[in-house]
Amino acid sequence: VRYLYKTRGSHGLPLILKADWNDAYDHVGLKSKGESVWLGMALCRAARQIEELAGFLKDKAVALEMRGIYDELHGIINNAGWDGNWYIAAFNDEGYKIGSDKNDEGKVPLNSQTWAILGEVVKDKERLKKILDKIDNYLDTLYGPALFLPSYTRFNPGIGRVTAFAEGTKENAAVFSHACAFKIVADCFIKRGDKAYETFAKLMPMNPAKKNHDKYKVEPFVWAEYIIGPGSKHRFGEGAFTWNTGTSPWMFTAATEWILGCRRDLGGLLIDPCLPRKWKKCFIRRPFRGAVYEVFIKNPEGVESGVRAITVDGKKISGNLIKPHEDGRVHKVRVLMGKTKAKT
Repeated sequence: VRYLYKTRGSHGLPLILKADWNDAYDHVGLKSKGESVWLGMALCRAARQIEELAGFLKDKAVALEMRGIYDELHGIINNAGWDGNWYIAAFNDEGYKIGSDKNDEGKVPLNSQTWAILGEVVKDKERLKKILDKIDNYLDTLYGPALFLPSYTRFNPGIGRVTAFAEGTKENAAVFSHACAFKIVADCFIKRGDKAYETFAKLMPMNPAKKNHDKYKVEPFVWAEYIIGPGSKHRFGEGAFTWNTGTSPWMFTAATEWILGCRRDLGGLLIDPCLPRKWKKCFIRRPFRGAVYEVFIKNPEGVESGVRAITVDGKKISGNLIKPHEDGRVHKVRVLMGKTKAKT
């Protein structure tokens, strides 16, 4: 975190150097001047997490340092990284905006919108509404949201090989499953249970849109790294690169910790489901810190989030954090979801 914070460019954003998560942005920072908006958002998230850890360890100095980094970057990203209706992806060595309305291609980047949520960068309700509109209504497809749109159709030496891939393939505006998994977690972060599950179902190999095997072409029981995106006139919907993607751990995390909501916390096991409203009950068996928790969740009111009551082994607990038992036993957890009273 300290390294990234110190290694910043003219806008105050982290230098992208060889690339950020999107390793096909490999020419953005060849001269060591290009900056990544997305990386700034990821740095915000990291600073918040280390601030929490420092608080848990009672290290006030580090907690204050991390809060300072977050506060500064939050302001910079909302100033330099906001394009009017969404967040851009990067600035290249020449200061050219990537992922901007001023671009003819590669205008709206998915990761910058989802990580604005995950990094707690977007706090303004109107801005949040705008980026969710782009995710839901501009980027989304039958297979999940595209990595950005529209596809690049010609090579741009100031951006890199992402612009050299065929339209809709790889990082050139495919439905990139790994990035879609980020989107699911971002949905849960802001309690959009229906939207989280909608995308989760689209990514699953048994998505009905993938049933035409002459079109989908890959194994119907494993995640593809990506689905060829709408920029490809004839191959849109074809899967590619199975058995080789970071999607699997992220989807496992999205399912267990965010949709079903049994999430690691420094103080214990946090119970915070974010469900589609049509789910009236669900179950998860969760090994955690030397014990096993069988969590039965009931959702009689059909809400997307909100925990009204929790019992552990028949005893009601206060709040929704289960302190670790570390006793090697199986513990029965009953969770009742429902609308909760607003805090005053």
